[in-house]
Amino acid sequence: MIEIEIRQAQGTRSMLVEKQEVLIGRAGGARLVDVDLAPDESVSRVHARVFITHGAAFIEDLKSSLGTTVNGDPLNQVRALHAEDLVQVGETVLRFIAKPASEQEIVKHPVVRSGSPAQPAGNLKLAFEVQFKGKRSAVVVGKTEAFIGRKHPERVIDVDLTEDASVSRVHARVWWDNGEMWIEDKGSRHGTQVNGQVIPGPAKISKTDKVQIGETHLQVQQLLASAAPIRRGVPSKSPSETSPLPASPTGTAVSADGPCPVFKVEDFLSLAPSAPAGQEQPLGHIRVEHRFACDAEPEINTISKRKTVDFYRAMLLVPREMGALADFDALCAFVADRLVKALPGTERSALYLVDTAQRRLVLKAHVPGLKPILSDVLAREALAKPHGIIWKQSPSKEQSPSRLPAQCGMYAPIFSGKEPFGLLTVDTAQKDAEYALEDLCFFVQYAQVMGSFLRGRKPS
Repeated sequence: MIEIEIRQAQGTRSMLVEKQEVLIGRAGGARLVDVDLAPDESVSRVHARVFITHGAAFIEDLKSSLGTTVNGDPLNQVRALHAEDLVQVGETVLRFIAKPASEQEIVKHPVVRSGSPAQPAGNLKLAFEVQFKGKRSAVVVGKTEAFIGRKHPERVIDVDLTEDASVSRVHARVWWDNGEMWIEDKGSRHGTQVNGQVIPGPAKISKTDKVQIGETHLQVQQLLASAAPIRRGVPSKSPSETSPLPASPTGTAVSADGPCPVFKVEDFLSLAPSAPAGQEQPLGHIRVEHRFACDAEPEINTISKRKTVDFYRAMLLVPREMGALADFDALCAFVADRLVKALPGTERSALYLVDTAQRRLVLKAHVPGLKPILSDVLAREALAKPHGIIWKQSPSKEQSPSRLPAQCGMYAPIFSGKEPFGLLTVDTAQKDAEYALEDLCFFVQYAQVMGSFLRGRKPS
């Protein structure tokens, strides 16, 4: 029995093949394949095979057109596969996990803990990056122990994976003890895996380890209670570590992890912390999904590096196109218009410029013609930190009625030295749309590049 994780541009999925030999390719050829990687046309009809012998998994390329790589190395002969190995077939990335023929072979042991748990400094809490069927989300648990599973009538489940039917009601537990993170399976039906290996008992984990529960993939990290939940190793800054900008019009930095009201912005938004957004009734509410510091290391899309390459190729073409625009207003319109084209699924974008003297954010350009929506709280936060933000519409019907014309979006600040210069926003109303961390990374970098052009062209 072989479990296969398939990562493609359309998302990530998992499948279980109850065979000792698996053929990989695309359907429609003379031979039947077990793993159909369509619509990836760079995959040969019969591309490669994976087989299990004596309990170990092996892979062989079957004279495919573009070849097969394992961890970036060309596959020239049969080689053994390990759970952490990444196999590239065309533009698809695969991971193979050999599983026991019967789940009864999985041995579980009770938790054995010695000594008393050390209390982590700084009021530590656990944060989970959750990926299921190509969709990613973040769950922050405000304590040092978390139970993972599906909704349970008698137990509190901290990380609810109800959408994944292969997850047991109380599937696993993660906790912090004596300066280390641990995970244990709670007698689940399908077991718990760490880096592709079923854990027979309590296992120590780090924030880089990959946990699989059912068909859901998770990564766990520790956060200080005062820290912003910035994902995937990007260090978050507590308020004491974030120095206020010397002459920033934003005033005191604002951090909001709860529902934030959204308003339709007419001409400008006051940057005074206590100022109203301009309307008494908000259109709805949104919540922060992720943050990405402007000075953080750029994020690479490990699932599809082509996406990252396409992003930055689009950015490299911008200077040539912008050089032909002499008018500042035309330049601003170009910046907003290019964003809609560069970020797949984006339907609307807007560019705001900071009027330092008047302490306000002025709407300068937007696509399409309808006025954009904006959260004044998150706009001030993005400029004060500074960092980019991914947000999603609040799931509460009361907080976000159907008239809110956006499902999710992003904010990215533009700076001139240490002074805030402007803000870029994008959003989309597509029901199942979702911005990933690499999208936010590109968006933040795009804002900085565009800012260098805008600062040099802005009329004095």
